[in-house]
Amino acid sequence: MIRLLIDATGSSGWIGGVYHKKNILFSLTQNQWIRDNCRICVVTNPEHKELFSEFAGVKIYTISYKGLREKKIKIAALLVVHRCTQLFPNIDSRICSRLHVTGINWVPDYQHYHYPEYFTQTDIDEHRRTDIMTIDTGYPLVLSSSSCLDDFREYVSKTKENVYVVPFVSYIEKEVRDLSDDYVSKICSKFRVAPHNYIMVANQFWQHKNHTIVFEAIKRLSRSQDNGSGTAADDVRFIFTGEVSDYRSDEYADTIRAFLNDPDISGRCVCTGFIDRKEQLALMRGARFLIQPSLFEGWGTVLEDAKVLDKRVLLSDIPVHREQMNEECTLFDPHDADELARKILYTLEDERQCDNVDYGIENMYADARKYSAEFERLLRCQKK
Repeated sequence: MIRLLIDATGSSGWIGGVYHKKNILFSLTQNQWIRDNCRICVVTNPEHKELFSEFAGVKIYTISYKGLREKKIKIAALLVVHRCTQLFPNIDSRICSRLHVTGINWVPDYQHYHYPEYFTQTDIDEHRRTDIMTIDTGYPLVLSSSSCLDDFREYVSKTKENVYVVPFVSYIEKEVRDLSDDYVSKICSKFRVAPHNYIMVANQFWQHKNHTIVFEAIKRLSRSQDNGSGTAADDVRFIFTGEVSDYRSDEYADTIRAFLNDPDISGRCVCTGFIDRKEQLALMRGARFLIQPSLFEGWGTVLEDAKVLDKRVLLSDIPVHREQMNEECTLFDPHDADELARKILYTLEDERQCDNVDYGIENMYADARKYSAEFERLLRCQKK
């Protein structure tokens, strides 16, 4: 019997990492071979325990810690007590080696090679140490997309063999089922938008998320309206979630604020700040459609959320989005504001029906079963 411990600890600074483990766990529990041959345990923070409570047959442990060293010590103790054979993701290769545990490495993306200007030298050095470690340890490596694998082959190693592409779905069935029309209307009212009369961008305000192209497109739409060219976009608002800050660049946050104070933009935009996950999903459900303008992603959670909600998405034309998109997605050049403005208008005028949550959830389950096949292959190789 394979005994897998999933480290789902995390902080509010990057809650996406916790949700990623939840999404991976959901896919694993949809795989019959894994259910029959693997006992799965999860370790997380006490405040995140509820996120994992609905997985039948999965044992959940919680730990509190004040630093990385204490966290490693407590996870090592769990590995010993529960005789685990695999740890995902690997937290320390020396610990795994001493305990005869396979530390399954995971790298979310290789953005630091594409956009080094968005990183400090310390960040880049740390990423490159991780890259070396994923080769030298010989442990398996999990990546989230074929695009990530292409980057790994180009920048890190052309020869490492045990690399597995394991995309994820957004497992949000319970949250989505709880989104009544009344609740969606309530949340829309809270943020001063009318249901189905706004377009949503649900990203952190980081440079690579490329909000500026959306603001430039809004300016073009506003100027068309000022010139007397009435369009379907005249009364539509734009709502942005996330704090207006970028831990890598104070200057970029100032750029965002300048856009938001622009007369062509300010009256059409709502910034929510950091909001509760359920509120974010409610706003997604109430939106006409979403824009995902990012210059780089490993495998985007926002797009996976939109697929479950069966929402249309205007999607930046980058390799991972071409890999991840479905039939409700429309690509645009992430450097061309005129093209984005045109596609906003076209999508507003498109009266095709979507927003079929049952259809989105059905596809979520099908994708989860498909995506788990590579993790099954990984575990089968370890079992030999």
